[in-house]
Amino acid sequence: MKQRKVKKRLNQDDRWITIGREGKDGEKHGQHVYIDDDGVISKGPKGLVGKSLEELSNKTKATATPKETAAEAPKPEAIEPSHKLRDKYPLTPEEQKKFDEVDASGIVYQDPESIELYKLLKIGKYFKRKDLRKLSVVRNLEKEAKKWEKKVGDAVNETSDERKKIRDQIFDDFMKQGAYSGTAKGEDGREHDVFDGKINKGHEAWIIIGWPASGKSTRLVNPLSKEKGAFILDSDMLKERYPEFKESKGAAASAVTPDSNALRRKAFNEFTKGRRKGENLIIPILGREKDAVDSFLNDLERAGYNVHVRYQKASRREAANRMIMRALGMGRIVPLRTINKEGGDPEDVFKSYKGKTNLKGDKYVEE
Repeated sequence: MKQRKVKKRLNQDDRWITIGREGKDGEKHGQHVYIDDDGVISKGPKGLVGKSLEELSNKTKATATPKETAAEAPKPEAIEPSHKLRDKYPLTPEEQKKFDEVDASGIVYQDPESIELYKLLKIGKYFKRKDLRKLSVVRNLEKEAKKWEKKVGDAVNETSDERKKIRDQIFDDFMKQGAYSGTAKGEDGREHDVFDGKINKGHEAWIIIGWPASGKSTRLVNPLSKEKGAFILDSDMLKERYPEFKESKGAAASAVTPDSNALRRKAFNEFTKGRRKGENLIIPILGREKDAVDSFLNDLERAGYNVHVRYQKASRREAANRMIMRALGMGRIVPLRTINKEGGDPEDVFKSYKGKTNLKGDKYVEE
């Protein structure tokens, strides 16, 4: 595997970068790609869109010989089907009781294996990440996500009038939501979050960082939105409005990510440069790279916001298991590569703001 080197352009306001690859001739050949706020390529060659900056910066070399193809490369053995997991990971009587009490009737994936794994994860029976990746259910989820990435393709990036209309409808509907106000039962009989609270204009902003499925929304974002009357600028809320997301029951989450991130940036500009400027704002992001956090933080401060940074703690193992549990329950599939070891750690990024003050003289991290 040839080493990829990432080289940023001199213009710091430009999110386009050049990825240089050293060819057999010894010369560097570049491809121009656009990096979004989460460090993921959203524009560029089709084979690179959706990949993270960390993946492209990975300097490890393939262990396969030059004659080996990707198809010939050995794959890890799968564990027994999930409905036999309790034979491999037996439960205590107390855990068995909790397992039996878990209601899995409303989860998206209703096959026996998925139900078994969901209930195990729901009671906190977490797997090591290397074992989690081997599970047949998890592999099937990854395949489902890739299927929708291929099916959706460049559809979400179309510039046709019809696609523009869909994009405008998603944006307008998203911008109409209010602050978090609580939960209510929907037509499906399940509890759903309600966002109809008043948005206050207090020039306060919070950037909430943490791994996917770490509990950012339930533990930090929603309570803070309700308390402060703040708009939640969450790309996941945008994804849920895409027709492809609804059709796939959430499996197309990754496929619509580049387009939803572009709409998130458009919405962000409304709060920093447009008619919503000064309204309280909460931005939940992954935050693996400090540059991604600073891109929001700097613009917010220039717009006169008092900016705070908070972190929802969770280990990679906990986040990986919760991601799978959420995918089985709600349908939103996030690839496990999102939390691989290559690249930054949200906790390290959070710690870099401790003890520092914002432009208003307040500390970024309220201790």
